Amino acid sequence: MRRRALPFALLLLVSAVAAPGVARQPKRGRTLTGVVRWVTDGDSLIVRPSNGRELRVRLSGIDAPELRQPFGPEARQFLRRRVWRRRVSLQIRGRDRYRRVVAVVRLGRLNLNRELVARGYAWCYRRYARDRELFRLEALARRARRGLWRQRKPTPPWVFRHRQGQTRRSPKRRRRRRRRR
Repeated sequence: MRRRALPFALLLLVSAVAAPGVARQPKRGRTLTGVVRWVTDGDSLIVRPSNGRELRVRLSGIDAPELRQPFGPEARQFLRRRVWRRRVSLQIRGRDRYRRVVAVVRLGRLNLNRELVARGYAWCYRRYARDRELFRLEALARRARRGLWRQRKPTPPWVFRHRQGQTRRSPKRRRRRRRRR
C-alpha cells in the first residue's frame, strides 16, 4: 500500500509546486492586461498576459472579413499597426466554440472593437453583439462609405464562410447525419 501512495504523493507535490506558474483560465467579467504577440486576422489576436501563458483572443461583438475576402488583409494590417507588441487590456466576455477568449480589447482608452467597426474594417456581429454602440458605428461607417463599405455589395464573413464550406459546427462536435432512404 505504501508503494502505491508514494507516486501519488509525489504527483501531488509536483502539481502543487507547479500550480502557481500555470495560467488560470480567464473568467467572464475579469480584466487582464498583456502584450499582443501576434495578430491572426482582423478580429483575432494572441496575447501574453503578464501572469501566464498566451491566450488566443477573439474580439467581442465584431466580425472582420476573412483574409481571403476583400478588406480582410487591410483589417488585419490596421489591427496589427495598432496593437502588435503593445500592452492591451482585455475585458473577458467568455469563450467561443473554438476555446478562444472572447473579449473587448482596449489600447489605453481606445476600444479596438468599436474602432474596427467605425473605420469600416469589421461588421457588427449581430448574432453576438451586446454593445449597442457597435450597431450605431456600423451604420455611420456604411453611410460614410468607409473601409469595406466602399464596395457595392460587401459579403459578410459569416456568409463567406458558409459558401466556402466552413460549417457552424465545432470541429470537435461533429454529428453524423443519417441517410434518408
